[in-house]
Amino acid sequence: MSFIVIVLCHNEIHYIKPFESLIEAEATALVFANKWYNQNGLDSFSDGKIKTIEVMHRYYQSEAYFNSGDFTHIVIEEVSCE
Repeated sequence: MSFIVIVLCHNEIHYIKPFESLIEAEATALVFANKWYNQNGLDSFSDGKIKTIEVMHRYYQSEAYFNSGDFTHIVIEEVSCE
């Protein structure tokens, strides 16, 4: 199994990259969450920085995300290489 990280913004793919391990994919997703998500939304949601995948998922589903006008979504997908 491998994984891909996808950054979607305004319904367009801005980044897509494969990874051999979930740890690498998650680390990259966190870097991009902190880069791409709306800083005003992050500031009102937490201390302005996403540190775990769980927090990244909670932010995407939060009112802070929707109220900030954020249009970004970061996704990790598992890919089968059969």
